[in-house]
Amino acid sequence: MVKLPKAAWIALAVIIGAGAFLIGPAPDKGPRTSDEAVAASEADTITMTDPVHERPFDVSTWTPTEGERDHLVVISHGFSGDRTSHSDLALALVGDGYTVAAPTHPDLAGLESDDSTLDPLTLRPRHLSLTIDAMEAEAGQSFDSVTVVGFSMGAYSALRISGAQPVLDGSVDAHCDANADFVLCNDQAASRFETLATSGDDFTDTRVDHIVLLAPGYGPLFGSEPISVDADILVVAAEGDTDLPGGQVDTLIGQLPDDTESSTVAGGHFVFMRPCTAGEAAAVPAICDDPDGVDRVAIHADLADDIVEFIEA
Repeated sequence: MVKLPKAAWIALAVIIGAGAFLIGPAPDKGPRTSDEAVAASEADTITMTDPVHERPFDVSTWTPTEGERDHLVVISHGFSGDRTSHSDLALALVGDGYTVAAPTHPDLAGLESDDSTLDPLTLRPRHLSLTIDAMEAEAGQSFDSVTVVGFSMGAYSALRISGAQPVLDGSVDAHCDANADFVLCNDQAASRFETLATSGDDFTDTRVDHIVLLAPGYGPLFGSEPISVDADILVVAAEGDTDLPGGQVDTLIGQLPDDTESSTVAGGHFVFMRPCTAGEAAAVPAICDDPDGVDRVAIHADLADDIVEFIEA
């Protein structure tokens, strides 16, 4: 794998990042999540080890004090994000009686490694299944329903764990010919995608029966034909999303099963992330700032209600 300079990865994290806020991976454990962010999330923490490469990763967990505990929601953050990136959504869902878990995917450490098993496109869906395993062990039982909510690259992860397979049929090339896409259209990405599509890895986890795709990225990797997914699907796009060029979200929706539900919210790509602290807003304004009139808090409250309605339909 060809390595890019650290500055390039930091730029990439700001462009597609879904908000790590504290960029700079520890080689063995991924992004360093601040104690302040973890405390504000009101979550418990479990540390797991990936048996493929024996590296640890942290998972935030929320357990309802009242109501049902037999429905699990796993949240997969965007590229370079962390387990606190959607903590407000997690708190809203746990308040509705759902058990919630959110792992930190060590994306940057994976991209800077020569080990293809650390590539986030391979590692992420595996970590989602490992997270479900851990939550079942902690609960002492299987869950009646498992939902994966994924933002940006997390949406790709949700699709993979529910059965979608990457296909290199020229869709990425066509997309890159028509669009300036920093994420998908570079030599390193092309090499990674070829390895991914020819690996034969199948990350399908039959325990997942619902997926929620927030501003789903990497859609062209799934080719141009209908996508087979073993789960009910809700797609939520941002009206002002300029980080996913070329109408790729609409194209993806058209390839998903006919009963896929979809909606839009106001704002840009990063509107799905939790509201930023003052320090985060100063450090990464591209991720934290919303257009005038866009209320991220209100949007997230409505989103939580929509997810609950989708799961319980």
